[in-house]
Amino acid sequence: MRTFTFAQLKQRSREKADMVNSQFVDNLELENLVNESLTDLYDILVTTLGADYYVKDESFPTISGQSEYLLPSDFYKMAGVDLGSGSGKPLTVKPFMFQERNRYNNALIYDASTDGVLRARYRIIGENIKFVPDVLPSGTITLWYHPACPILSSDTDTFDGINGYEEMVILLTAIKMLQKEESDTVALERRYEALKQRVVESAANRDSGFPEQVQDTRRDTWGDNYFGDL
Repeated sequence: MRTFTFAQLKQRSREKADMVNSQFVDNLELENLVNESLTDLYDILVTTLGADYYVKDESFPTISGQSEYLLPSDFYKMAGVDLGSGSGKPLTVKPFMFQERNRYNNALIYDASTDGVLRARYRIIGENIKFVPDVLPSGTITLWYHPACPILSSDTDTFDGINGYEEMVILLTAIKMLQKEESDTVALERRYEALKQRVVESAANRDSGFPEQVQDTRRDTWGDNYFGDL
């Protein structure tokens, strides 16, 4: 982890653009540019690579008769959903495709708790997460998700650059500053693209000891819940 403050990101951006003693880009505009650039790096780490950067979790109890629950206020993308029942063993809930929205309504076949096998599915709809079938077993829902990119406002606010990745934010901010000045940005753009390639190649798997593997999507829920990852 390499933590940088908002003040440091702004200062280094001015240095990279050679505008340390210039107010052509004032502080308020610079703050907006830094935050815009942060979202570019954030999307690469979270969306493009699909790694577990910045993942957090939130849990809440199921409510009898309720099939939809409000997502966390800072929700961006889902990483996984668990349902813990009275057994105390959380089970993975998988998403359903929109075309399958009525498939799980037959309680005789798809009761969420029949034989102790979880048949519940979820889908993100607007600001809510919806579960089918509508009747969930009593327990706790845990959402593992990527929060939206934070907006830095105070000079003491911090951002985790992971392993020098904050340089992408600094370079992109400097490029935008120079573009406003109508100055040459070719050198910085080349550096930015090279660094972006490095981030994409190196950041995809955070656990080098146990790299990600191809997942078997044909495994059924019964096998998943009873045998796990044997």
